[in-house]
Amino acid sequence: MASAHELLKSGDLQGAVTATTAKVKASPSDLESRWLLAELLVLSGAVERADGQLDALMNLEPRSAVAATPLRQLLRAETARREFFSDGRVPELLDGVDDAVRARLEAFVLLRAGDVAGAAKIVEQAEVQRPAIAGLIGSKPFTDFRDLDDITAGVFEVLTRTGKYYWIPMNRVELIEFTPPERPLDLLWRPARMVVRDAFDAQVHLPAVYGGGALRGEDDASRLGRRTDWIGADGEAVVGVGRRLFVVDGEESIDMMSIESLEFTLA
Repeated sequence: MASAHELLKSGDLQGAVTATTAKVKASPSDLESRWLLAELLVLSGAVERADGQLDALMNLEPRSAVAATPLRQLLRAETARREFFSDGRVPELLDGVDDAVRARLEAFVLLRAGDVAGAAKIVEQAEVQRPAIAGLIGSKPFTDFRDLDDITAGVFEVLTRTGKYYWIPMNRVELIEFTPPERPLDLLWRPARMVVRDAFDAQVHLPAVYGGGALRGEDDASRLGRRTDWIGADGEAVVGVGRRLFVVDGEESIDMMSIESLEFTLA
């Protein structure tokens, strides 16, 4: 029988959840399996069940709270993020955020309400207002950088270890240094050091998978960032499902998992 890690590597997320659930039921005190189950449940979208596994983990071994507590805060941030996409809950914003960011929030409200034309018009105006930002991907220079998703085009989605979900304007970011993935959850939320002008220099997590699945559902390939699909036709505001992609200099697309560092030249 294939192990959970083998199933996950093959893209069978639900199979990995089933296998790990069986292992935990057979050996409830197996802390490593219970932790893996919590991570797999988050990947599959079952955030509340994942939180329950962390609660059980801390009851079995109180010392595990050192690792479990920060993860529970990230679960709260992820819950807020999902509520943005499903219910329109507004993310946390920095002081002095520009009008282009607020315009994209307004566009998403219209999109959720079914006003596709209205959302497209606002997104088009916001793109005109979006400042081009130059910098380096590793050692490779660029003159402009944006998310391919029209709603998050000029921002980074950020989850903090204090349970907050932020939209950080790209033109406020000085540096992002990504940590190489080590655990399954690193495929969903990339750990990184982020330096933001006049705000913070901190360890955060950046979602590597789009939140658009809340609008239409998603499969294992989307949840694991193995594929990118788009909601929206030509001339409409486009929302991503699956692997997050950026566009560099208006031409080259690059996925977040392939980036080691980003340094921006601020105006």
